[in-house]
Amino acid sequence: MDVSSHIAAWERHLTHVVGASPNTVEAYVRDVRAFDGALTRDGIEDFLSRLGEKGIKASSRGRKLASLRSFCRFLVDRGHLMADPTAKVVAPKAAKTLPKPMGKGEMERMLDACPPTSRRRACLRALVDLAWSCGLRVSELLSIRLVDLQDGSILVRGKGDKERRVPVAEPTLESIRAWLAFRGDGGDLLFVTRGGTAMDRHAVATSMRGLAKSVGIDGFSPHRARHSCATGLLEGGADLLSIQTMLGHASCATTQKYLLISDIHLRTVVLACHPRSKVGSAEKD
Repeated sequence: MDVSSHIAAWERHLTHVVGASPNTVEAYVRDVRAFDGALTRDGIEDFLSRLGEKGIKASSRGRKLASLRSFCRFLVDRGHLMADPTAKVVAPKAAKTLPKPMGKGEMERMLDACPPTSRRRACLRALVDLAWSCGLRVSELLSIRLVDLQDGSILVRGKGDKERRVPVAEPTLESIRAWLAFRGDGGDLLFVTRGGTAMDRHAVATSMRGLAKSVGIDGFSPHRARHSCATGLLEGGADLLSIQTMLGHASCATTQKYLLISDIHLRTVVLACHPRSKVGSAEKD
């Protein structure tokens, strides 16, 4: 079997038939190319076992299995495999953990350390500010077009090319305006290189982590900034449906898993809203 040619055909299928996003296609193809075993149940289970022994997280192993499953099903549909070898492979169980959100003070330290005094600093500040205040993924940040900025809001293209309009706070708009002063001409995207081309999402994430480290913050990721936006909205009084809309989640269940409710916030809400909590005060009146 010429695996390379089948991977190329599968990649075209994911792009043009399935309509998967470029990031998804890139990740799936990378996972399958990294597979070094036989396309059998034993070969796949052995591959996943070896990854586990190397300390690869269950969530990452699960994604690699999903990639292999998609590829094998494609081969079965095309008649290149008699049966799907992944059908009875059990996906690794990932621990149910929530990413620790960044504190407001930490995010403000990052912004304070990046005043818009140069093209690079203005760009990085606007990226970090938008990621935090609007809860955007890096891929969403880099797909914003200039025409998407209207009336204090941004048209965002999320997973599956689903669009949503997200309000932008005035301080964040100021960061965007500062970046536009340095941006220059060329290209229709909000964030572009000096040559007017699209920015690389991996390079952007690396720059954000570098900024965080410069102010003594370890373990930063753009996802943590997005998570901080969600928890900040919740603790500020936003309802779950509004947060779901803001983040672009297809299901409210996803939003519920995404959020970390602080004990202080939960206690405040219960004492303020639950009828049982108001009995004592009512008797005193």
